[in-house]
Amino acid sequence: MLLASRLLAAGLVNGDFGAAGRAPDGMPDGWYAVPPDAASAGNLSVQQRGALGGGCLVFTDPWPNRSVAAMSWFYPAVPGETYRTTCRVFNDTGDGWLYLQFFSDPIETRDAAHRVWEKHAGSGKAGEWATISIDGVCPPTARYVQLCLYSSIGNVGSCAFDDVTLDGPAGPGEPVAPQPATEKPVDLTYLRNVGDRKQLLFDDAFFESHTGFWWRICPPTKTGEQNVVADRPWETFTLNAWTSLIEDEGRCRLWYECYDKTYTSDLQARYAYAESTDGIPRPAG
Repeated sequence: MLLASRLLAAGLVNGDFGAAGRAPDGMPDGWYAVPPDAASAGNLSVQQRGALGGGCLVFTDPWPNRSVAAMSWFYPAVPGETYRTTCRVFNDTGDGWLYLQFFSDPIETRDAAHRVWEKHAGSGKAGEWATISIDGVCPPTARYVQLCLYSSIGNVGSCAFDDVTLDGPAGPGEPVAPQPATEKPVDLTYLRNVGDRKQLLFDDAFFESHTGFWWRICPPTKTGEQNVVADRPWETFTLNAWTSLIEDEGRCRLWYECYDKTYTSDLQARYAYAESTDGIPRPAG
């Protein structure tokens, strides 16, 4: 049951996008963009055409294969308690979505390893302001609640959000705001001039958009084998997972971090070397 005090409703930062301040990346206070350059690129902007006549956050999404999101700060939540979020949305095209999501830890991106529950909805209407409302119970493993305003991959065009609320009991602690980027982005345009060098054909740095394929990292497979065993005097405390491995003219060459039993500080790290011709490293020398 929702608390009558509506604690988080009063604490939600800039739910009506009326605050004059702006974060260094151009986003309104209390929110950050995904991708990070969406605001500076003009895909997210505060405009004076809100549902009640004030400011609203306008999404301009030109990509048929990418999405744009505005993420709220992370607010401490109480497991087992019910939370409700509402917003007004105006769809020019497509259907802007509202997300209610709970996390075990505050993170800057929507990482499935830390997001333990989510529910989303759209209005299904176009050409008028409509209200979206979502309820959810904070899971036992969650400690933070976050809102997401989302223009999905298929939502090419524009939509606007206004009057965002979050109701429910405030958990212990303070809201967590991702650290905004304050340094000027590194100019990597020189990488596009590859000259006569070899270049991976399907590289996103060279394509504005693509359809019909995507990148996927092959998941690791557990085999139960131990390729490196701590069996040397300099490894008596631990053998760490920070490694560098290359194949060099038929040899597998491995550099790794280790500590002996006198370990009291990370400054005592040792860096060891092993090599093999069959994938099973053996200490050299």
